[in-house]
Amino acid sequence: MKALTMTHMSLSSLRHRRTSYRLLLTGIIISIYFVCVLALAVQGTMAASDKRYRDQVGYQDAAILGSDIPPHVLTDNGLASRVGVIHVLARTDTDLLVGALDATAQTLLNRRCVAGRLPEQPGEIAVEQSALARMRLDIGVGDSITLTLRDASSAKSVETTFTLTGILTEQTQAQAQPGTYVFYQPYAGFPELLVSPGQILIPLGVVGQTLLVSYPPGINHTSFNEGLNRHGYDEWFIPYGNDLLRDEAAQAQMTLFLEMGLALVLTGCVGIANAFQTQMAERRDQIAMMRAVGATKRQI
Repeated sequence: MKALTMTHMSLSSLRHRRTSYRLLLTGIIISIYFVCVLALAVQGTMAASDKRYRDQVGYQDAAILGSDIPPHVLTDNGLASRVGVIHVLARTDTDLLVGALDATAQTLLNRRCVAGRLPEQPGEIAVEQSALARMRLDIGVGDSITLTLRDASSAKSVETTFTLTGILTEQTQAQAQPGTYVFYQPYAGFPELLVSPGQILIPLGVVGQTLLVSYPPGINHTSFNEGLNRHGYDEWFIPYGNDLLRDEAAQAQMTLFLEMGLALVLTGCVGIANAFQTQMAERRDQIAMMRAVGATKRQI
């Protein structure tokens, strides 16, 4: 039988510790993996929340209601990278706004239809479902709709018949940003009824506009307001930005992920601490045994 030497005992101890260290390293890697998965889940939740928010209000950073600022002033002075214009053309007898979007405004608002399509020709109109309910109209895509329209001065009115080409997604209520102070103007806001761009509903009528602003890099709500004041424009505007606290579904998911992450980190820390403590206890016992049978410091 082969004699058991101090060197054999040392090598056996080293091999045993190597296996334990591999298992410990595997546990650490698995913990890091799950933490990364949770981080990606949190990022995905935030992205989904932002997507829902932007589908409701659009991709603009601010909206200036009832403004007479020429759009090029904002871009030329570095306050905006893009400016879309909502032309507010008329108001119905049920106090709904009728308007048209330029190409940039359509891109920022991303207005879509749940049925049908957006108007493309004169005489066509698309309406939000809630607006149809307010007008007490039970009609569908392809039907005719007759509206009594008046301009901002309320001095002129006209009765116009349109063909309903689409039912718009609900957007105007969310765009008003409940809790944000906006001074009242008859022709300031977001239209619930859209007609084709360039269509004039009331000849010589007063047309209002709402500007949709996309900020360039380095501009936020505060610096945008300061820039407006610096150029002599004292304008009220609605700031936009996703607030997770308003998204109950995202808030619940974030809370769940954070609780799971904290539990995982705590479990991993306890496991690693216990593993090191066990390794230290075993190593102390091995050193004590080896010193008891005459092992040198070099052999240990």
